[in-house]
Amino acid sequence: MPSIHIPASTLQLSAGASPKEIWSTIAQYNLNTYRQLAPQVINAALEEERDALLQRARYARRESSDAQQVAAHCNRCHSQYRRDFRRDGHYSRELLSLGGVLTLAVPEVECGCGGYVAVNYRALAKWRRIGGDIGEKVRQRVSQGASLREVQEELEEQLQTGLGLKTLNDEIMALEQAASGLDKAQLERCPPVVVLDGLWATWMVDTRRRKQDKQGRLRKVKKAQKVVVLVALGLWPEQEQWDILAWYIAPGEEEASWSKFLTQLEEAGLKPARGLKLLIADGAGGIEAARHSAVCFTRFATCSRTSAVPRAWGVWRSGSISAR
Repeated sequence: MPSIHIPASTLQLSAGASPKEIWSTIAQYNLNTYRQLAPQVINAALEEERDALLQRARYARRESSDAQQVAAHCNRCHSQYRRDFRRDGHYSRELLSLGGVLTLAVPEVECGCGGYVAVNYRALAKWRRIGGDIGEKVRQRVSQGASLREVQEELEEQLQTGLGLKTLNDEIMALEQAASGLDKAQLERCPPVVVLDGLWATWMVDTRRRKQDKQGRLRKVKKAQKVVVLVALGLWPEQEQWDILAWYIAPGEEEASWSKFLTQLEEAGLKPARGLKLLIADGAGGIEAARHSAVCFTRFATCSRTSAVPRAWGVWRSGSISAR
């Protein structure tokens, strides 16, 4: 297929742009141009990454004296030297997004020995088949208390295609890998109000045991385990804006878990000196005791409406809280 090369600078993207930056750029455009423009934005980011890896213009000769090793390797000779690598066209890959199925042209790199060079692109993770916009929607809906089944039905109705629960669950499991998903870009502006809540979920974990099925195959033995996702949402009441600032996966809502989470929020810049005025929570679990160990939080309020997070600025304005 013909390759598409659009400099990221023309799309206001820098080399090595994060997936969130890429999908935020795509979201600026209306649905009519979404399907056409989205692949170009992602392709441009991928091209910039390959250019940054090789550090030479198209058709430029490789320098035999270049002894720089890069974060990629040949699957045949295992070389990591940049001088051994060269451009090798593109391969086609499909990605499901909120705008439909996108066909991408993923850049390939070849080694001088003829082997394939494995490149881990930041803009497009290996084996990923759904776009960052879908992942962001799953994250937001689950943080609002929606079940995976409800999210699945909503997305399937919108996309008019099937979407497995495992695929959606993988997006949630990615929270565990992040451990504490502090959004550094968002924390550059401190919200005046932060809503804290714990969302309980059940997922299957590997017991490291195996059992034989009826066909003689060894299968992993899994068990259900309950965990809680401690979530912090930033609210800007005057602008009627809200966003998920951070999350932390913990075994429970005891004091130790909340203390660790509040400490991370403080280190990330959520302080009265930066504009923080109020914490809102339902008062359950160990948050009452934990908040005293976080010296940055000087005002606390309980509110029975924390489940309605998008409307919490209404609680702030009406004063229907008991601050102490």
